[in-house]
Amino acid sequence: GIILIQMAMGQVNINGTVKDHKGKPISGVSVSLKDTYDGSTSDSLGHYSFETTEKGSFLLEASCLGYGSYMVNLQIHNKDLSNNIVLKKLITDLEAVVISAGTFEASDKKKGTVLTSLDIVTTAGADGDVTGALKTLPGTQQVGETGGLFVRGGTATESNIYMDGALVNNFFYSSTPGIASRGRFNPFLFKGTVFSTGGYSALYGQALSSALILESNDMPERTEASISAHIIGIGAGLQKLAKNKKSSYGFSYNFTHLGLAFAIIKQRQDYFQNPVYHEGDINFRIKTKKNGIIKYYGYFSTGKVGYRVADIDSASLKNALSLKNPNTYHNINWRQNLSNGWKLFTSLSFNANKTEFGQQLQNDAHQKLIFQNPAGYAFKNFDIISRQFFTQARVVVDKKLGGLSAFRFGADYFYSNEKSVFTQYDGTTYKGTVQDNLLANFAETDIYLSNNLAVKLGLRAEHSALIEKWNIAPRVSFAYKLKHKDQISFAYGDFYQKPEPEYLPAANNVGYAKATHYILQYQKTTSLRTFRTELFYKNYAHLYKTGFNNNGKPEVTGNNGNGYARG
Repeated sequence: GIILIQMAMGQVNINGTVKDHKGKPISGVSVSLKDTYDGSTSDSLGHYSFETTEKGSFLLEASCLGYGSYMVNLQIHNKDLSNNIVLKKLITDLEAVVISAGTFEASDKKKGTVLTSLDIVTTAGADGDVTGALKTLPGTQQVGETGGLFVRGGTATESNIYMDGALVNNFFYSSTPGIASRGRFNPFLFKGTVFSTGGYSALYGQALSSALILESNDMPERTEASISAHIIGIGAGLQKLAKNKKSSYGFSYNFTHLGLAFAIIKQRQDYFQNPVYHEGDINFRIKTKKNGIIKYYGYFSTGKVGYRVADIDSASLKNALSLKNPNTYHNINWRQNLSNGWKLFTSLSFNANKTEFGQQLQNDAHQKLIFQNPAGYAFKNFDIISRQFFTQARVVVDKKLGGLSAFRFGADYFYSNEKSVFTQYDGTTYKGTVQDNLLANFAETDIYLSNNLAVKLGLRAEHSALIEKWNIAPRVSFAYKLKHKDQISFAYGDFYQKPEPEYLPAANNVGYAKATHYILQYQKTTSLRTFRTELFYKNYAHLYKTGFNNNGKPEVTGNNGNGYARG
């Protein structure tokens, strides 16, 4: 009994309250003396209290998930101590608002996933195509007669698609008139998808309407092999993971022949060459120090198709259309963490595409016809061969500023070369070459003022050797988090685009087309549902006007057009 009385007389009570910087009490905070077993947890009112027999100089610690650490030195003697604690709330991925105006994001970094790879292949009508599934989202239009992403009134040429930061210049198969083409790439290649229907990042450009940003998978979880056989083709693939899990390689091949399917499902077109495709890809991944990784992806394909359709100017004649399209795409990139919060990303990509398209005017016996009367009918017989070469080099440097705030800057270099040969009915040929070097510099910062307020500021500048002009495009967006897992976002930006190669070279003094985006969004996200609504206004300026040169080739004659899309 004497020992217990002496211990009680030697105990000191340490107590106080724990609040945030706004003065609100915080419950569940662990408060203790460092290197001792003495401590307690704050209650619902933020109060804490515990007894200790320690004497002398000790550090009082306080910690709680989502808040910064707290530590203060206490001098403990024989008197009770009162110490009030103020914790600073951290800006974390789990709590912070996400800037999302005009953007749908699906990745392993975000809780609010919109479309995963599995969602893409199970979306009705998408046919396992990335862009086919994205066309079901608000802001896009369903267009059945041609491929591409049509966003808020814009044509398919106003949308760019990127893979690991590199522009994919021929993401879609070459197509024939009236039949939509699909994307070339398997959706399971990608671990993350960011689809912007406007107001996209300053890291990307040359698209008046939207950007689809795809991030490929890193290291596979295990070694896997696959074999497939179905009514339209066969395929096989392998992904090999090294025993130390620091490297991997893989390859796949697919053969597609739609003859049997078209025999069962009758088509409007009269096919004399059923669609046939050979596709293959190879890849490797190597982990480097400090969680860095080198990734390479190579793709090869060739396809051919031919069919007849009724000629719109005649009751009995037909147009026979044929297409051959070999294509290859290669992308190698390196992502590396440096010291003191710095990160480096570099990439190099190459794309080569050849399109051989021919058209013949034929009779019911499938014989080629060439006649001058009615006027213009002879010109329904022609051939076009187009060869495209495209290379991009990119470097991005990223600096973490604290919490989730970051600053990044970098540069892009694009080289493009397109050669075309047009052969008309009498064998006369017209050759053309369009070559350009485009340089882009960009900078962007994410500023998280709190878990509830974030701002993104960006600037992009581009120069085209072909147009011989610069453009400067500011981008601004912010988001504010409301209660109950909802938020509002706003985005503004200028976006520029040069003419498509088919209209080049252009008339003198032709500059960039321009679109200015204004987007206001409300979004509410739970684990099972996402609700969002947007007001948008897209103002077009300096749109291209087209005509024909003396050889009948379409060309840009000026760019003083204008327009808008709103809703």
